Amino acid sequence: AAIMHMGCFAMASAYPAKNFLHLVLNNGVHESVGGQKSAGRSIDFTAIAAGAGYRTAGRPVNTEADFDAQLARFMKDGGPFFADIFIHRGQSAGLPPLVMDHRAMIDGLMKTLQAEDHSLPERKKS
Repeated sequence: AAIMHMGCFAMASAYPAKNFLHLVLNNGVHESVGGQKSAGRSIDFTAIAAGAGYRTAGRPVNTEADFDAQLARFMKDGGPFFADIFIHRGQSAGLPPLVMDHRAMIDGLMKTLQAEDHSLPERKKS
């Protein structure tokens, strides 16, 4: 999804939220359509995120200990923060179906957007 939706990275600089944590669970395949290899592991998502204004781990996260350290860093320093987390391919057969109330999600988003100032910040001059 990160490959198909690269525009989402721009949101970090457009709306720099201190509580925003962006995680890419990167298994290197298109899992939902049969597990074909993707370009996910050859794209430097961390560099893209840094260029878009995120604080980053500086490299892909490969271990649980590294993830814990990066999460602690986010909790201490805030965001927007990005981490490209390398995971194994293969979905667990025991995962239940994802059930969401889309209407409640939309209503919650609209309520939040209406309650906050969402004007774009001034662009930094280089």
